[in-house]
Amino acid sequence: MFKECGLIEKYGSGIGRIKKFCKEHNIIEPKFEEIQKGFQVTLYKEIIQETTPITTKDRLEALIKENPKITRKKI
Repeated sequence: MFKECGLIEKYGSGIGRIKKFCKEHNIIEPKFEEIQKGFQVTLYKEIIQETTPITTKDRLEALIKENPKITRKKI
């Protein structure tokens, strides 16, 4: 019905977009379940914790990005 009304692009495309959004924003992937006579989606607000340690290079890049005019002396 929604497709006929022009409210959705195609069937099933929303699930992929939801998963992509969560991955791009480092959010735990939602849980999709079929229940008795329907469908249930559980969304999480928790962010996936990074397990990779931040290197000195990463810190320097972030510092310079935050303040492009920073001097070597201040770094």
